[in-house]
Amino acid sequence: MLTVRALECLVGSKEVADYRISADASRNFAFILCPDDIKAENLRGRFVKVGDVSIFFDLIANAGYLPFGEDVNQHPKVVKKY
Repeated sequence: MLTVRALECLVGSKEVADYRISADASRNFAFILCPDDIKAENLRGRFVKVGDVSIFFDLIANAGYLPFGEDVNQHPKVVKKY
């Protein structure tokens, strides 16, 4: 997975195990749960180029699924953190 490789470039291969990654391949999103706020802030606004693909990192306030009746495809609802 490209997101894992990008994260590995930024935090180091030994630190990747401290993070949790969830991918939404249909929309080219990946969500990374950081172990603490400081590490999340360090990833904010950074990007890594893996082959021909650029992986961008940004903070979100939360991510969750909409109630089943409101979203047929069950895409995660993301609230961006400013």
